[in-house]
Amino acid sequence: MLILPRPHLSISQINLWESDPSAYMKRYFLNIPDAPSPMMEFGKQFASNIEDYCKMSEANQIITETDFNFPPNFLNNILLYPNVEYKLEHDFGDFKFIGYIDNASENFEIIRDFKTGTAAWTQDRLENSLQMKAYSLILFKQKGIIPTCFIDYYKTRVKGKSMEWTDVHETYQHTFSMVDLVETDSRIRKAAEEIAEAYELHCNEDLSALITKYVECDIVVKGWTIERDNLRNKIEQELQNSRYMVQVDDKILSYSTYQKKSYTHSPELLEREEQLAAQKKQEILYGVATEETKTVTLLTVKDAK
Repeated sequence: MLILPRPHLSISQINLWESDPSAYMKRYFLNIPDAPSPMMEFGKQFASNIEDYCKMSEANQIITETDFNFPPNFLNNILLYPNVEYKLEHDFGDFKFIGYIDNASENFEIIRDFKTGTAAWTQDRLENSLQMKAYSLILFKQKGIIPTCFIDYYKTRVKGKSMEWTDVHETYQHTFSMVDLVETDSRIRKAAEEIAEAYELHCNEDLSALITKYVECDIVVKGWTIERDNLRNKIEQELQNSRYMVQVDDKILSYSTYQKKSYTHSPELLEREEQLAAQKKQEILYGVATEETKTVTLLTVKDAK
């Protein structure tokens, strides 16, 4: 069994690990939560409202759409299937995976996920969604079916410190291939192995003791750096534009000033630079730019906040 920071893996964990390992380690190794996001909270509340609505409907309670904060005409546009917030749990052998399907048909041939937010969903985004690929993979392993996946995207916008619905509703559907499922299985296992490897280092007591000493030294160095900079400021105030040289023990300190030039370029040139930067980002996004990889080692010490 792989030793992981949580009893199971989830899509959000894998996505975070793949996109930003440092953010993952901060969240799951150090247990430092992210600041609450209005968009995330809004999406969670939407999912909770759907679940509550379905439970009340099954109990034959009298309810209306106005009892919940649903998008405009939500219940008229959507057919809600019997499986709501369905817990999908699977044992990959070395680790367990848990996910929740927003809505699924009785035989799981159709699964649907409701998305909110300002970042638009597209057909391409669905076809590259690790979440929907993983759910399809597990349903195939457990039930022998490859479901048709639906994304129902309801666009929201920020209003002050809260979120509100817009009139934008888009639906996309896709069925993944066996090649997609095999690749997804490998991708999930790879992420689990990488997380376990990093977590093993995190739990290494000898390495932890070495790091602790390093942090203590770094604090001392930073303290002396602040003291040195304060002394430098006082010396600069005394000498200002003078020239000065002195020997202290076996060290020679010299002081001089010079003019450093900078330029403000024309708005036309600045606009072209912005356009060029945007074009560079597009080439990276669409795979046109040639990728070069260089290993850079950073060892930093900063406040946990």
